[in-house]
Amino acid sequence: MPNRITLAVAVTLSVLFAGACTPHNTSAAADPAPTPTPTPTLTPTPTPVATRRAVQTVVTPTSPDDSLLVGNGLYTAGKVRGVRCVLPGTAPKDNAGIVRYARTLVDCLNRAWAPLVPRADVEFTPAALVPFGSGGCDPAVDADDRGAYYDTGEDAICLGWHTFAVEEAGWRTIRLLHTLAHEYGHHLQTLTGIMTMYDTGQLPFKSDELERNRRMELQASCFAAAFLGAERKPLGLTGDRLDTFYYFVTHAGDENAPEHVPDHGSRKNHGYWSELGFRSANPVSCNTFTAPPKRVS
Repeated sequence: MPNRITLAVAVTLSVLFAGACTPHNTSAAADPAPTPTPTPTLTPTPTPVATRRAVQTVVTPTSPDDSLLVGNGLYTAGKVRGVRCVLPGTAPKDNAGIVRYARTLVDCLNRAWAPLVPRADVEFTPAALVPFGSGGCDPAVDADDRGAYYDTGEDAICLGWHTFAVEEAGWRTIRLLHTLAHEYGHHLQTLTGIMTMYDTGQLPFKSDELERNRRMELQASCFAAAFLGAERKPLGLTGDRLDTFYYFVTHAGDENAPEHVPDHGSRKNHGYWSELGFRSANPVSCNTFTAPPKRVS
């Protein structure tokens, strides 16, 4: 991972943890959160927090569901298509502006992935963007005040715009880009059968379930980064904005929420899979289900 130290804001890590995934809604990892300062400063190194590690197992294709995990056709579908996604230079901070920004981004994600999904021998269905409180998402889940989650039953990314509105403009832009692209990664997993692990691939030990969940979440972030890498120029992911992106993906992880079970992956591994996806812009880099346990801790 490149050594990125020139940022316009210093950040401290706080918890924006959205909870563990369920068969019907999934959410992103615990994010790093910014504290703006009036003058540029070097990025501080966060105080390390011990990562709780579960007993690790290696996933092997012992059932049709595992075959979908380790040999999914999406991995060999080719590079993500560039669609010249046109968004405002900085994400707005008002309700209507954030929702409009998010819908445009989800439309770009749909256009970019639409040619690849059929190569996995499944039909492509576009994802929808549904703001919290609009009636299309689970109101009980909306009340959790999470930033966004994916609802598998609705093929929808459910967005809590207000959690982004309070953030500094540059950070808000990166967090929206990554969060929505990550939740779209769960849409891809649903379309291609990867999400069926929740229905038919349950393992008898809790540690095994946590490892599978981390593999799934890290993969969603890798898919997200593949899209962002394909669109790096149109989305302006250069210079300070690229620095902020690298900081974000290398500081989002289970360490930020030590009170929760380690179900999304460490900061180190979140950065590892995000960099692979971003540099290749290809889902071939995102097969977390054949990775050794140390890469999905």
